[in-house]
Amino acid sequence: MINNLQLEEIMDNGGGSTHYANLTMYLSHDEGTILAELEVEHTFDEGEMSSDFNFLVIQSLDERDNPIEKTFQDKEVEKFVQSDLAIDAWLEDRAKELIEDARSYYQYEGQELEIDLSGL
Repeated sequence: MINNLQLEEIMDNGGGSTHYANLTMYLSHDEGTILAELEVEHTFDEGEMSSDFNFLVIQSLDERDNPIEKTFQDKEVEKFVQSDLAIDAWLEDRAKELIEDARSYYQYEGQELEIDLSGL
């Protein structure tokens, strides 16, 4: 069982879009650090965003970031990532930023891009 699990850092590995992200997350807990690499697919419905997570790697790391034997179940990490409010907020902010960038691009090109951000 993982005690005191919390988010330390999220890194966007690039190549994503408003509907897809490839991320690396560092989480800390009482016994050390966890690295989680995952793909996230977003769907938007009536201004609401939902995310589906595909976990590629979940590793326990020592103080030098070398992989060590896990003392937890992957499901514990998956459940935390899927329900943490800070991760939700980060994903929503990322989506808003990408949508605003797209909107700016289309306005620069003389086109309109209608996307409702009110629900995010």
